[in-house]
Amino acid sequence: MKNIRYFFNSLLLYFVYCVEKKLMNKKSNTEYISRDEANEMIENAIRRHNRRSTIISSVLGWILIGGYSFGLFQAVQNV
Repeated sequence: MKNIRYFFNSLLLYFVYCVEKKLMNKKSNTEYISRDEANEMIENAIRRHNRRSTIISSVLGWILIGGYSFGLFQAVQNV
C-alpha cells in the first residue's frame, strides 16, 4: 500500500513540476493579443453566429410552415 501511495505521490509531483516548467516558458507579453483584438474576434464570432442562426431558423420556419400548410390542405380536401 505504501508503494502505491509513493508511486502516485511521485507521479503527482512530476506532473506539477512539468506544468510549472511549461508555465515558466510562456510567451512574453508582446506576443499576446491585445484587448482590442480579442474584442474584435469576439464580435466577429457573435456576428457569424447570428448570421448562421438566422439562416437555420428561417429554413426550419419555412419547412414547418410548408408542413403545416400541406396538412391543412389535406384536411380541407378530405372534408
